[in-house]
Amino acid sequence: MGTWRRFGGADRLFGQTAAAVVMVGLVASSVAYTAAPNAGSKGTKSASATAGQPGKSAKVAAPAAAPSAFKSLPVDESQAKRRGDIPRILRAQAFQPGEDKLFETYYLTYAFPRWTLPENLSSVANFRAELRRDLYTGRSGPPYDRLVNLTLTFMTQLVKDRSFHPAVRYNAMAAIADLNVSLPPPGDTKTPEQPLPAALDLMLAVLQDPAQIDAVRIAALQGLVRHAGLPMADTQKRDQQVLPLLLQWASAKDPPSGRTKVGHAWMRALAIQALGALGLPGSNGQVVKTLTGVLTESDTPLIPRLAAAKALGRIQYKGMTAVKPPDVVIPLVQFLLEATTAEARRPLVLAASAAPAQPGMTPIMTPGMTPTPMPSMPEMPGPAKKKGGKAPKTPAGMISGETPGMPGMYPGMPGMYPSMPGMGPGAAEEADERAVIFRRRLKTVLDAVQQALGRETGPGLKSWVANTPDASLVALVEKYVNEQIHDLDDQESSADSLKKKMTEHRKTPKSVLADPS
Repeated sequence: MGTWRRFGGADRLFGQTAAAVVMVGLVASSVAYTAAPNAGSKGTKSASATAGQPGKSAKVAAPAAAPSAFKSLPVDESQAKRRGDIPRILRAQAFQPGEDKLFETYYLTYAFPRWTLPENLSSVANFRAELRRDLYTGRSGPPYDRLVNLTLTFMTQLVKDRSFHPAVRYNAMAAIADLNVSLPPPGDTKTPEQPLPAALDLMLAVLQDPAQIDAVRIAALQGLVRHAGLPMADTQKRDQQVLPLLLQWASAKDPPSGRTKVGHAWMRALAIQALGALGLPGSNGQVVKTLTGVLTESDTPLIPRLAAAKALGRIQYKGMTAVKPPDVVIPLVQFLLEATTAEARRPLVLAASAAPAQPGMTPIMTPGMTPTPMPSMPEMPGPAKKKGGKAPKTPAGMISGETPGMPGMYPGMPGMYPSMPGMGPGAAEEADERAVIFRRRLKTVLDAVQQALGRETGPGLKSWVANTPDASLVALVEKYVNEQIHDLDDQESSADSLKKKMTEHRKTPKSVLADPS
């Protein structure tokens, strides 16, 4: 198995998409598709491709036959020798006579078309990383502007053309989502990036296009997480287009035909993460109501519920009257009790044992789409380090970077255990590993609730209830969470001992639910 490929400011995967698109069954056509060595016929609509809306209300057709071959574009390999000129031109932030033609020819006949070659599917994330480095080398000026426009035009064609491989189309959408009007100078940490408005327009169109595949929708949702976390100049578009669309995705509990429940849960979680990044309570508190509603979905996978808790911690509640603090705190406590109880009851399966696969996690991949759990990323714990050892290395060709990560995933997925299969630990080490797994599971939930509570200033519940009668209720929840974390941090406790302590702790949220006053 490979690992999740990623880079840049807005969680652009395709390693990550790979597992999402097929392993959790997001795109039915991707299972049937086979990468072909030659250019070929255009594909027909898959079941997932016809599902334009996020939930079951969309009209979905049966999966159609895959194209016999995916389209590839001619590549002028002689342009590879021009690679050394590109950073120099971008750094100069100006074209010398004739350089604009050289610059354009390099990208349009070599750098971009090579994304489409079947033998390059495993390298396409690296090509996207190289493009991002080029953009950060230029930052502004005519060469930078030309590269942004070339990227937008060329990649839009790949996104819209169904005859290209899903991995190509995913990466094309991800590259567009990462475009900026300009970038601040090196060392300027105060000036935020200014995302390209045309990129936002395409992402919104993709998420409402009934003919689009889920691979591209995933890239668009991830792009919206990034755009939502940065200042949006067009507040009218934000309030009238972006916010309603994210609410639609976040509230769509049931997946459409052709998409698994786990895969749909992840896509919902991305929309929820974007809502949190916006930080808006919504008209009449609609965002807050949606997020608290997700918290109480007992039969929903944990992924979107964790994302909802974290998102609540990023909302600016000041001045909101449509929702009262207990209307948020009580669902949060209910979620905390349900999630910690469920996690405490899950079997502590070690790596040497056969870890049960999650629903829909069948590893059926096309080339360049290797299924695997995700490594350490912000907002998400990764594989544990062994005592005296090192964390697993990222395989060649995989790109690491600062990304928001797939919200709410938690340890316990196949491959997320601290030792390799076939290398069974001894009794003492096994007990230690069971405690490590248990701590991680519980802390993932507790961390999400901590984020919901926030701080005394800024977003979150604590600042909302400061100097009000509801402050005592929030303080009680915070005290409960901190006490659990304190006990979990006891490195001498065994997994069984920790389980007993957590069982005792659960009396507190039960009492809160019984008497919120």
